[in-house]
Amino acid sequence: MKPEGIEGLKTLSLSLQITADMIKVLEVEDNPLNMELVIELLTMHGFTVHSAIDGEEAIKKIEKEVYDLILMDIELPGIDGVEVTKIIKAKYKNIPVIALTSYAMKGDKERFINAGFDDYVSKPLVVSDFLKKIEKYTKVNWKNVQLPENEFMTVTVS
Repeated sequence: MKPEGIEGLKTLSLSLQITADMIKVLEVEDNPLNMELVIELLTMHGFTVHSAIDGEEAIKKIEKEVYDLILMDIELPGIDGVEVTKIIKAKYKNIPVIALTSYAMKGDKERFINAGFDDYVSKPLVVSDFLKKIEKYTKVNWKNVQLPENEFMTVTVS
């Protein structure tokens, strides 16, 4: 019996490897050195990183672009990171926002989670911990063997 068109297929399975270059991250940070460090770490791992130096700029960028992850400093000029996160989460509930802050006292993590952040990373960054948090929210695993550049998808038809 010969299959006729798409109806003849028993199964169609697609496997897609998410690579870092598919992930767009917005970093909201007013300190140029901290911003440069995070941008360097993420671009070294292939992420597309955009930046904003304050909450107002971040909100404007989020309204124009789709981001997969937002890294938010707390102490920002103008609107602080907690308020910016509340504004973002009111409209874009599914975008994870990680507090990236120098607040590192007991209870700070819980305070930021309760304020609407999805997670928390304290500064100075421990690179391995930082990358694990990024992996958690982007589903990119650095340990996976990468496909060759020209192979993005494998299609199996049976």
